[in-house]
Amino acid sequence: MNHVTYISAGAGSGKTFTLTSILADLIIKEKATPEQFILTTFTEAAAAEFKEKAKAKIYEQQQTPRYAEYAERLDQAMIGTVDSIAYSFVQKYWHLLGISPNLKIIDDEQKKFFIGQILTSIATPKETAFLKEFCEEFGIKHDWNDDSYGLNYDFWKDDVKEIFEKVKSYDVKDLKESREKSISFAKESTKKITDKNTNTEPLNYDVNLFMNLLEIIKGIDEGRIPQAPDARALRNSETRKVDIRKFFFILSKKKLTIKDLADFKSFLEDLPKGFQTNQFLSLRQPALVSLSNLYTNTKVRDLVIEYINLIFDYVEKAQAAFQEYKDKQHLIDFTDMEVRFLELLDKKEVQ
Repeated sequence: MNHVTYISAGAGSGKTFTLTSILADLIIKEKATPEQFILTTFTEAAAAEFKEKAKAKIYEQQQTPRYAEYAERLDQAMIGTVDSIAYSFVQKYWHLLGISPNLKIIDDEQKKFFIGQILTSIATPKETAFLKEFCEEFGIKHDWNDDSYGLNYDFWKDDVKEIFEKVKSYDVKDLKESREKSISFAKESTKKITDKNTNTEPLNYDVNLFMNLLEIIKGIDEGRIPQAPDARALRNSETRKVDIRKFFFILSKKKLTIKDLADFKSFLEDLPKGFQTNQFLSLRQPALVSLSNLYTNTKVRDLVIEYINLIFDYVEKAQAAFQEYKDKQHLIDFTDMEVRFLELLDKKEVQ
């Protein structure tokens, strides 16, 4: 394409005014005809507004012969959204692309529904068990504005859909590089950085230590063990009593999750000064040290890498299934149209 004008600026900065002025000037000076323009915007409303403003600009040039004709011929100009312009080109030049003339558009809602259907049966029983474990390990819950509460065992579907959409939008053919970079990032993120070294260590903690510490906390809270000197008197807190009972139950489980340990760590760190007796502090410090690499340990690293591989596997399967569905049904989505549109603009027959 020749004579491309691209303007990128913030809202209210005068993009429409500038482009309408350029367009009207080129038409009035007969350097181009209305039919030779392609102008794309993001919404149909913006396209309609642009066309009307461009017409008004041309109507102002009454000293120019045929100004009224030029203004009305703007209806023949290709002014619209990227998707609508792309579809017009694909419909007109389908033979240059080697595709069926009977293509139908699959819109975003239909695409989302199709992908949702694929994801309902994509996981094997073994994979479903792993995703359940992953969800419980990190305590992944529904968003606060969801209609559901508690753990969100379908959390992974949002990740698959998001990557799928980005892959479509950027026309990514091979996910190998993206997968490798994601795994590399996970490995780096789960390393424990210290003054001496950078490595990934196992998560080591002592449940008996935690239990003994909890007994001391309970004793201080109930007044059986004197609280720290010079600290304000501890207020009677029902929430704290509930937390103490909760952590006795949690720590008695055979298997503690990362979420369990993270909650216990936060509980220890948030206790008021009244609990900071010598007896308490002597156990609190080693307990916190043992939990210092909660998210930088080999367990988390291995779980995250397995999750990344699984999600990319699902994206690739969804891509293949979606493409097969479109081919069989003679469908085209908006991203396909934009890719085909750009392909056509490089062809001499179209130029």
